[in-house]
Amino acid sequence: MSEDPLGFPEWPYRLQHIAGRSYAFVGDEGLANVGVVETSDGIILIDASPHPYYSSKIAEDLFRAFRKRIVRAVNTHFHRDHVGGNCGIAPDQGITASAYVKSMLLRNGKAHFASGGPVYRDLPIVIPDNSFPEVTHQIRGAENISVHHIGDTPTTFVRCVCATITLSTRATRYS
Repeated sequence: MSEDPLGFPEWPYRLQHIAGRSYAFVGDEGLANVGVVETSDGIILIDASPHPYYSSKIAEDLFRAFRKRIVRAVNTHFHRDHVGGNCGIAPDQGITASAYVKSMLLRNGKAHFASGGPVYRDLPIVIPDNSFPEVTHQIRGAENISVHHIGDTPTTFVRCVCATITLSTRATRYS
């Protein structure tokens, strides 16, 4: 795919350092739907962006910046602007999400994507292969990252799980 599917005239995301080994891809208007944690084993991606066009460019940018591959992705919730890019990455250790997020993608993912118009309608929905039922989940091999289930929040489309990801020992938060 050579043309931006959402119509941006140029690549809208820039990798920005947050603290420690925590980064975010930030758009021109401050939008940050993708978090990054650099570990000794590789990169952990927090949400995969809205579309595989972006997630593949993000993977390329991360490899250029760190010379490391994405080893795991974490989906904080199932809105298409966070999981639409799942099909553009292939993390070595898979994609992780809460059991709730996984179940919502299984039940409502196709309808949710279709409501996004032609850009999303035909995207494959990649279901996280790792899920956790607990309130807090420690991602194996990443001692600094915990996913905390906060609760359900009503939205215009669906009910989603809000998650807070502790990105570094300095407790930088991305939600």
